[in-house]
Amino acid sequence: MTFIAEQLDLPAEALADYASREQTMTDHARELATALGLRGATRTDVPFMIDAAAKAAWATDRGAVIAVGVIDALREARILVPSVSTVERAGIAGRARARKQAAHALLSGLRPEQLDALEALLITEPDKGITTLTRLKAIPTAVKPDHVRDILDRLHQVKEIGIPASLSASVHPDRYRQFIREGRASPAYLIERYTASRRRATLVACLIDLEERLTDAAIEMADKLIGTAFSRAKNTQARRYAATSKDVARLMRLFRHGRLAPACDAPRALRTPDASGVGRERQVPSTSTQNCKRPWDGRGQAAWRSGFPDI
Repeated sequence: MTFIAEQLDLPAEALADYASREQTMTDHARELATALGLRGATRTDVPFMIDAAAKAAWATDRGAVIAVGVIDALREARILVPSVSTVERAGIAGRARARKQAAHALLSGLRPEQLDALEALLITEPDKGITTLTRLKAIPTAVKPDHVRDILDRLHQVKEIGIPASLSASVHPDRYRQFIREGRASPAYLIERYTASRRRATLVACLIDLEERLTDAAIEMADKLIGTAFSRAKNTQARRYAATSKDVARLMRLFRHGRLAPACDAPRALRTPDASGVGRERQVPSTSTQNCKRPWDGRGQAAWRSGFPDI
Protein backbone atom coordinates (compact mmCIF):
# COMPACT_ATOMS: atom_id res chain seq x y z
CA MET A 1 0.00 0.00 0.00
CA THR A 2 2.92 2.34 0.66
CA PHE A 3 4.10 1.82 -2.95
CA ILE A 4 0.64 2.65 -4.31
CA ALA A 5 0.41 5.71 -2.07
CA GLU A 6 3.72 6.96 -3.44
CA GLN A 7 2.50 6.47 -6.99
CA LEU A 8 -0.68 8.45 -6.26
CA ASP A 9 1.21 11.08 -4.28
CA LEU A 10 -0.87 10.37 -1.20
CA PRO A 11 0.13 9.75 2.39
CA ALA A 12 0.25 6.06 3.34
CA GLU A 13 -2.19 6.66 6.21
CA ALA A 14 -4.91 7.59 3.73
CA LEU A 15 -4.93 3.98 2.39
CA ALA A 16 -4.64 2.25 5.75
CA ASP A 17 -8.32 1.20 5.70
CA TYR A 18 -8.35 0.14 2.02
CA ALA A 19 -8.49 -3.63 2.74
CA SER A 20 -11.13 -3.34 5.44
CA ARG A 21 -13.83 -4.02 2.84
CA GLU A 22 -13.05 -7.04 0.60
CA GLN A 23 -15.63 -6.05 -1.98
CA THR A 24 -13.61 -2.92 -2.70
CA MET A 25 -10.60 -4.94 -3.89
CA THR A 26 -12.84 -7.22 -5.98
CA ASP A 27 -14.56 -4.33 -7.64
CA HIS A 28 -11.29 -2.59 -8.38
CA ALA A 29 -9.79 -5.82 -9.83
CA ARG A 30 -12.79 -6.17 -12.12
CA GLU A 31 -12.48 -2.61 -13.26
CA LEU A 32 -8.75 -3.05 -13.95
CA ALA A 33 -9.38 -6.25 -15.92
CA THR A 34 -11.95 -4.49 -18.05
CA ALA A 35 -9.60 -1.61 -18.68
CA LEU A 36 -6.79 -3.98 -19.71
CA GLY A 37 -9.00 -6.21 -21.88
CA LEU A 38 -8.84 -9.20 -19.52
CA ARG A 39 -11.54 -11.52 -18.26
CA GLY A 40 -11.89 -14.05 -15.51
CA ALA A 41 -11.69 -17.80 -16.07
CA THR A 42 -14.95 -19.74 -16.27
CA ARG A 43 -15.96 -23.40 -16.48
CA THR A 44 -15.90 -23.21 -20.25
CA ASP A 45 -12.16 -22.46 -20.09
CA VAL A 46 -11.31 -25.78 -18.38
CA PRO A 47 -10.98 -27.76 -21.68
CA PHE A 48 -8.69 -25.02 -22.96
CA MET A 49 -6.49 -25.34 -19.87
CA ILE A 50 -6.41 -29.14 -20.23
CA ASP A 51 -5.27 -28.81 -23.85
CA ALA A 52 -2.53 -26.43 -22.77
CA ALA A 53 -1.47 -28.85 -20.03
CA ALA A 54 -1.37 -31.74 -22.52
CA LYS A 55 0.91 -29.77 -24.84
CA ALA A 56 3.23 -28.93 -21.94
CA ALA A 57 3.18 -32.56 -20.75
CA TRP A 58 4.08 -33.98 -24.18
CA ALA A 59 7.74 -33.96 -23.16
CA THR A 60 7.63 -34.28 -19.37
CA ASP A 61 5.60 -35.27 -16.33
CA ARG A 62 6.95 -32.53 -14.06
CA GLY A 63 4.08 -30.65 -12.46
CA ALA A 64 5.86 -27.29 -12.32
CA VAL A 65 6.54 -27.32 -16.06
CA ILE A 66 2.94 -28.25 -16.82
CA ALA A 67 1.58 -25.51 -14.54
CA VAL A 68 3.78 -22.91 -16.23
CA GLY A 69 2.45 -24.05 -19.60
CA VAL A 70 -1.15 -23.62 -18.43
CA ILE A 71 -0.48 -20.14 -17.02
CA ASP A 72 1.34 -19.01 -20.17
CA ALA A 73 -1.59 -20.18 -22.31
CA LEU A 74 -4.03 -18.26 -20.12
CA ARG A 75 -1.95 -15.11 -20.38
CA GLU A 76 -1.78 -15.37 -24.16
CA ALA A 77 -5.58 -15.72 -24.22
CA ARG A 78 -5.85 -12.70 -21.84
CA ILE A 79 -7.63 -14.77 -19.22
CA LEU A 80 -7.03 -14.19 -15.55
CA VAL A 81 -5.32 -17.08 -13.77
CA PRO A 82 -7.84 -19.03 -11.68
CA SER A 83 -7.20 -20.62 -8.30
CA VAL A 84 -4.28 -22.97 -7.71
CA SER A 85 -6.55 -25.99 -7.33
CA THR A 86 -8.13 -25.32 -10.74
CA VAL A 87 -4.72 -25.11 -12.41
CA GLU A 88 -3.63 -28.31 -10.62
CA ARG A 89 -6.66 -30.31 -11.74
CA ALA A 90 -6.22 -29.11 -15.32
CA GLY A 91 -2.53 -30.09 -15.20
CA ILE A 92 -3.27 -33.60 -13.95
CA ALA A 93 -5.88 -34.16 -16.66
CA GLY A 94 -3.56 -32.80 -19.34
CA ARG A 95 -0.69 -35.04 -18.19
CA ALA A 96 -2.92 -38.13 -18.43
CA ARG A 97 -3.98 -37.11 -21.93
CA ALA A 98 -0.35 -36.59 -23.01
CA ARG A 99 0.56 -40.07 -21.75
CA LYS A 100 -2.25 -41.64 -23.76
CA GLN A 101 -1.28 -39.72 -26.87
CA ALA A 102 2.34 -40.83 -26.57
CA ALA A 103 1.28 -44.44 -26.03
CA HIS A 104 -0.98 -44.41 -29.10
CA ALA A 105 1.83 -42.85 -31.15
CA LEU A 106 4.19 -45.71 -30.22
CA LEU A 107 1.54 -48.33 -31.01
CA SER A 108 0.51 -46.85 -34.34
CA GLY A 109 1.03 -49.18 -37.27
CA LEU A 110 1.49 -52.39 -35.23
CA ARG A 111 -0.35 -55.46 -36.44
CA PRO A 112 -2.57 -57.58 -34.16
CA GLU A 113 -0.04 -60.43 -34.13
CA GLN A 114 2.65 -58.01 -32.96
CA LEU A 115 0.41 -56.83 -30.12
CA ASP A 116 -0.16 -60.47 -29.15
CA ALA A 117 3.60 -61.06 -29.18
CA LEU A 118 4.02 -58.10 -26.82
CA GLU A 119 1.52 -59.56 -24.39
CA ALA A 120 3.27 -62.95 -24.61
CA LEU A 121 6.44 -61.39 -23.19
CA LEU A 122 4.74 -61.24 -19.78
CA ILE A 123 3.93 -64.97 -19.71
CA THR A 124 6.09 -67.16 -17.47
CA GLU A 125 8.16 -69.78 -19.31
CA PRO A 126 7.54 -73.22 -17.72
CA ASP A 127 11.07 -74.55 -18.20
CA LYS A 128 12.77 -71.45 -16.73
CA GLY A 129 10.26 -70.20 -14.20
CA ILE A 130 10.58 -66.54 -15.31
CA THR A 131 8.83 -64.40 -17.88
CA THR A 132 10.23 -63.97 -21.37
CA LEU A 133 10.75 -60.26 -20.77
CA THR A 134 12.82 -60.92 -17.64
CA ARG A 135 14.99 -63.42 -19.51
CA LEU A 136 15.56 -61.03 -22.42
CA LYS A 137 16.52 -58.20 -20.07
CA ALA A 138 19.16 -60.35 -18.32
CA ILE A 139 22.07 -59.74 -20.72
CA PRO A 140 25.21 -61.85 -19.93
CA THR A 141 28.31 -59.84 -19.12
CA ALA A 142 31.04 -62.48 -18.70
CA VAL A 143 33.26 -62.79 -21.79
CA LYS A 144 32.59 -66.33 -23.03
CA PRO A 145 31.80 -67.79 -26.46
CA ASP A 146 28.61 -69.35 -25.09
CA HIS A 147 27.43 -65.96 -23.89
CA VAL A 148 27.86 -64.52 -27.37
CA ARG A 149 25.56 -67.26 -28.63
CA ASP A 150 23.03 -66.48 -25.88
CA ILE A 151 23.07 -62.79 -26.74
CA LEU A 152 22.54 -63.54 -30.43
CA ASP A 153 19.62 -65.85 -29.56
CA ARG A 154 18.00 -63.07 -27.52
CA LEU A 155 18.60 -60.58 -30.33
CA HIS A 156 17.01 -62.94 -32.85
CA GLN A 157 13.95 -63.38 -30.62
CA VAL A 158 13.54 -59.61 -30.22
CA LYS A 159 13.83 -59.04 -33.97
CA GLU A 160 11.24 -61.71 -34.68
CA ILE A 161 8.55 -59.50 -33.14
CA GLY A 162 9.36 -56.89 -35.78
CA ILE A 163 9.09 -53.64 -33.84
CA PRO A 164 10.52 -50.88 -36.12
CA ALA A 165 12.99 -48.56 -34.44
CA SER A 166 11.46 -45.62 -36.32
CA LEU A 167 8.54 -45.62 -33.86
CA SER A 168 10.78 -43.90 -31.33
CA ALA A 169 10.67 -40.75 -33.48
CA SER A 170 6.87 -40.51 -33.17
CA VAL A 171 7.07 -39.20 -29.58
CA HIS A 172 9.18 -36.59 -27.82
CA PRO A 173 12.69 -37.87 -26.97
CA ASP A 174 12.21 -37.12 -23.28
CA ARG A 175 8.91 -39.00 -23.18
CA TYR A 176 10.49 -41.92 -25.06
CA ARG A 177 13.38 -42.07 -22.58
CA GLN A 178 10.84 -42.12 -19.78
CA PHE A 179 9.18 -45.20 -21.31
CA ILE A 180 12.61 -46.82 -21.50
CA ARG A 181 13.39 -46.03 -17.86
CA GLU A 182 10.09 -47.55 -16.79
CA GLY A 183 10.73 -50.65 -18.88
CA ARG A 184 14.21 -51.15 -17.41
CA ALA A 185 13.31 -50.52 -13.79
CA SER A 186 9.85 -52.08 -13.56
CA PRO A 187 9.56 -55.86 -13.11
CA ALA A 188 7.28 -57.85 -15.37
CA TYR A 189 4.49 -58.25 -12.81
CA LEU A 190 4.31 -54.47 -12.34
CA ILE A 191 4.21 -53.75 -16.08
CA GLU A 192 1.38 -56.27 -16.37
CA ARG A 193 -0.74 -54.09 -14.06
CA TYR A 194 -0.53 -51.05 -16.34
CA THR A 195 -3.40 -50.09 -18.59
CA ALA A 196 -3.35 -51.78 -21.98
CA SER A 197 -2.04 -48.77 -23.92
CA ARG A 198 0.61 -47.86 -21.35
CA ARG A 199 1.70 -51.49 -20.95
CA ARG A 200 2.13 -52.06 -24.67
CA ALA A 201 3.86 -48.72 -25.21
CA THR A 202 6.32 -49.52 -22.42
CA LEU A 203 7.03 -52.93 -23.99
CA VAL A 204 7.58 -51.36 -27.42
CA ALA A 205 10.11 -48.88 -26.03
CA CYS A 206 11.74 -51.65 -24.01
CA LEU A 207 12.14 -53.90 -27.08
CA ILE A 208 13.64 -51.10 -29.19
CA ASP A 209 16.08 -50.39 -26.39
CA LEU A 210 16.82 -54.10 -25.93
CA GLU A 211 17.65 -54.54 -29.62
CA GLU A 212 20.21 -51.72 -29.40
CA ARG A 213 21.72 -52.99 -26.16
CA LEU A 214 21.93 -56.61 -27.34
CA THR A 215 23.62 -55.55 -30.58
CA ASP A 216 26.18 -53.48 -28.69
CA ALA A 217 26.76 -56.28 -26.18
CA ALA A 218 27.36 -58.88 -28.93
CA ILE A 219 29.85 -56.65 -30.76
CA GLU A 220 31.67 -55.69 -27.57
CA MET A 221 31.94 -59.27 -26.32
CA ALA A 222 33.13 -60.55 -29.71
CA ASP A 223 35.75 -57.80 -29.77
CA LYS A 224 36.96 -58.81 -26.32
CA LEU A 225 37.14 -62.48 -27.33
CA ILE A 226 39.19 -61.63 -30.41
CA GLY A 227 41.50 -59.47 -28.33
CA THR A 228 41.90 -62.27 -25.80
CA ALA A 229 42.79 -64.73 -28.57
CA PHE A 230 45.44 -62.38 -29.96
CA SER A 231 46.89 -61.81 -26.49
CA ARG A 232 47.01 -65.55 -25.84
CA ALA A 233 48.78 -66.16 -29.16
CA LYS A 234 51.23 -63.36 -28.44
CA ASN A 235 52.02 -64.80 -25.00
CA THR A 236 52.48 -68.28 -26.47
CA GLN A 237 54.90 -66.91 -29.05
CA ALA A 238 56.81 -65.07 -26.34
CA ARG A 239 57.11 -68.24 -24.26
CA ARG A 240 58.26 -70.20 -27.30
CA TYR A 241 60.85 -67.55 -28.08
CA ALA A 242 62.06 -67.61 -24.47
CA ALA A 243 62.41 -71.40 -24.65
CA THR A 244 64.38 -71.37 -27.93
CA SER A 245 66.61 -68.55 -26.76
CA LYS A 246 68.16 -70.94 -24.26
CA ASP A 247 69.04 -73.39 -27.05
CA VAL A 248 70.49 -70.59 -29.15
CA ALA A 249 72.58 -69.40 -26.22
CA ARG A 250 73.87 -72.93 -25.62
CA LEU A 251 74.78 -73.26 -29.31
CA MET A 252 76.62 -69.96 -29.27
CA ARG A 253 78.62 -71.09 -26.27
CA LEU A 254 79.70 -74.18 -28.24
CA PHE A 255 80.88 -71.95 -31.08
CA ARG A 256 82.72 -69.74 -28.67
CA HIS A 257 84.67 -72.67 -27.19
CA GLY A 258 85.52 -73.93 -30.69
CA ARG A 259 83.82 -77.30 -30.35
CA LEU A 260 81.77 -76.92 -33.53
CA ALA A 261 84.44 -75.22 -35.61
CA PRO A 262 85.97 -78.47 -37.01
CA ALA A 263 82.58 -79.70 -38.18
CA CYS A 264 81.76 -76.38 -39.79
CA ASP A 265 85.14 -76.14 -41.56
CA ALA A 266 85.04 -79.75 -42.80
CA PRO A 267 84.20 -80.42 -46.47
CA ARG A 268 80.49 -80.36 -47.33
CA ALA A 269 80.68 -83.98 -48.51
CA LEU A 270 81.24 -85.04 -44.92
CA ARG A 271 77.91 -83.54 -43.86
CA THR A 272 75.75 -84.74 -46.73
CA PRO A 273 73.90 -88.04 -46.52
CA ASP A 274 75.03 -90.96 -48.68
CA ALA A 275 72.85 -93.23 -50.74
CA SER A 276 71.59 -95.06 -47.67
CA GLY A 277 70.32 -91.79 -46.19
CA VAL A 278 72.84 -91.82 -43.35
CA GLY A 279 75.06 -88.79 -43.02
CA ARG A 280 78.81 -89.27 -43.49
CA GLU A 281 79.44 -87.65 -40.13
CA ARG A 282 77.60 -90.59 -38.56
CA GLN A 283 80.27 -92.89 -40.16
CA VAL A 284 83.25 -91.03 -38.70
CA PRO A 285 85.44 -93.37 -36.58
CA SER A 286 85.57 -92.78 -32.89
CA THR A 287 89.18 -91.63 -33.08
CA SER A 288 88.27 -88.93 -35.54
CA THR A 289 85.32 -87.92 -33.38
CA GLN A 290 87.72 -87.48 -30.52
CA ASN A 291 89.92 -85.34 -32.74
CA CYS A 292 86.88 -83.16 -33.52
CA LYS A 293 86.44 -82.43 -29.87
CA ARG A 294 89.95 -80.97 -29.60
CA PRO A 295 90.38 -77.26 -30.32
CA TRP A 296 91.06 -76.58 -33.98
CA ASP A 297 94.63 -75.80 -34.90
CA GLY A 298 96.84 -76.14 -37.93
CA ARG A 299 97.13 -79.91 -37.49
CA GLY A 300 93.40 -80.44 -37.62
CA GLN A 301 93.33 -80.96 -41.37
CA ALA A 302 95.93 -83.72 -41.13
CA ALA A 303 93.84 -85.40 -38.45
CA TRP A 304 90.80 -85.34 -40.70
CA ARG A 305 92.72 -86.80 -43.61
CA SER A 306 94.10 -89.62 -41.47
CA GLY A 307 90.55 -90.51 -40.46
CA PHE A 308 89.22 -90.29 -44.01
CA PRO A 309 91.76 -91.64 -46.47
CA ASP A 310 89.27 -91.46 -49.35
CA ILE A 311 89.28 -87.62 -49.30
